[in-house]
Amino acid sequence: FDLLITLHEGWNLISGISVPIDVDYILDPNALIIPGTIYGYDIGYVEAETLNPGYGYWMRSNGEGEITISTTSRTSERVLAFTPDENLNTLSVNKQTLYFGADVSENEKLSYSLPPKPPAGANDIRFTGDTKLCEGDDCVIEMTQPSEGLPARLFFGGNPSQGFLTLEYDINNVNSEWLLMNSETGEKHTLSGAGALEIPTGNATYQLSKTPFSIFPSTFSLKPAYPNPFNPITTISFSIPAIETHTNTSLRIYDLTGRTVETLINEKMEPGNHNVFWDATGFSSGVYFVKMTAWNYTKTQKVILLK
Repeated sequence: FDLLITLHEGWNLISGISVPIDVDYILDPNALIIPGTIYGYDIGYVEAETLNPGYGYWMRSNGEGEITISTTSRTSERVLAFTPDENLNTLSVNKQTLYFGADVSENEKLSYSLPPKPPAGANDIRFTGDTKLCEGDDCVIEMTQPSEGLPARLFFGGNPSQGFLTLEYDINNVNSEWLLMNSETGEKHTLSGAGALEIPTGNATYQLSKTPFSIFPSTFSLKPAYPNPFNPITTISFSIPAIETHTNTSLRIYDLTGRTVETLINEKMEPGNHNVFWDATGFSSGVYFVKMTAWNYTKTQKVILLK
């Protein structure tokens, strides 16, 4: 079964056919659909993988023309795939991800565009200008949340009764730092490396700005592992200040008996912020301890492996 659909330049609202169809089966011989701009709705916009009967979907076209939703596959005419630039930093909440901190090519910018804002009561996060991309050092984030009284199962990444959502971030350059500030309350969070933080539910505007952060930290530090608990990989971030003599740095994993089960680092490290991944695939579930020793600095933290 084939369904011919006429698209106009810009955002189009369409529906599928009487059976679920993978978006890869949309035939677009003239490459009208901008890669990465097919969105469904699940208490907020999510990138669609399947067109289900009875649901509406947004897609963005670069011109006038026709596409076909088909139960047959013609590989050469399928919608083009899109993968975000790996050099971009990310910030994610409610199954939605924003990208920032690097430039992208002109022909890819529209792939980061978002459909018109959803109605009140939806989860939505975007940069000003209806996009999920900010290339500059100063960005404005617009966030909306569901109305009070919606069932807890509709809140992704947070518990509405507690009034908080989990925001995850990944700053690719470990020697850079970003500041996230609530424009109304002035509450500030420093983002560096990879991690997560809790933000209040509700409608809000945030300022996201790159800070004039020194490439070299001023002190030794071992940051909380993330995620924790984890299965089976966690990220351990630590900092080495600029000192006259490079000292040996060790990062070791211990079990509950105090036995060393793995040495992640045992060498002289350059000054800066560092990330190390611990892959605990071969270890059993339980409590472990990460211990960092460098010069006159020693710190231990607990991590929990759950399988």
